[in-house]
Amino acid sequence: MLKAVALAAAGILVAQNALADTVLLSDRQGRWLCLPDDPAWPQILIDFEEDAYRRCDQNTCVSYLIGKIEKSDDKTRLSFSAKAQIELPDAGGPYREVTAFAGAPMLTRGQCAFHGLSDLYDPERRTP
Repeated sequence: MLKAVALAAAGILVAQNALADTVLLSDRQGRWLCLPDDPAWPQILIDFEEDAYRRCDQNTCVSYLIGKIEKSDDKTRLSFSAKAQIELPDAGGPYREVTAFAGAPMLTRGQCAFHGLSDLYDPERRTP
């Protein structure tokens, strides 16, 4: 019985990983977490379930509506304000975010990854 449960759990993990590998930013689904290279920069949550682009630092989160998504051969650009956008590979990976909220452009970089359709902050969800 224990062996059957372990095999079922392993199958679920493999299926989840396969799903995460095939989801693209341009699919406009699920949630994408982007962690900055510099811990002083904001973390980013691209939440297609709530149509929200969230920039969060140690003190607060600011949400924007997700704008248009443009794909080129090797990059996907998502705008979240008239003067702000993020660019990354469509399947996730290194990002480059450019914002100009206070007049001067600010560049941040880091890594983005798809995190599935369930809420990242759901207390019932356990991370190994």
